[in-house]
Amino acid sequence: MYEETDVTHFFEEKENHRILMSINTNGVLINCNFFSEDKIEFDIDPKEVKNKSEANAVFEFMKNLSKILDKESILTGENSPEYPLVAVNPDGTLILCAC
Repeated sequence: MYEETDVTHFFEEKENHRILMSINTNGVLINCNFFSEDKIEFDIDPKEVKNKSEANAVFEFMKNLSKILDKESILTGENSPEYPLVAVNPDGTLILCAC
């Protein structure tokens, strides 16, 4: 049996199953896809972000993730990682990118 904090088994099972975790933050469903130990992708449906409070919940999630992992997190359009819309530095700095 695995410890609750041990996610190694997710990557072992990736060969046989799609691994998806969903998080609901302030009414916005954030889906997490575990592609590898080095790449985790979160996706949201933009239609779920209908007001400032919901947008702030997504940005707060990104800030917390960046701080915990000590890595930059970026928000992009679907399949457009080279064109970030929002970036968050590990120190929590939110950067709105020019489109």
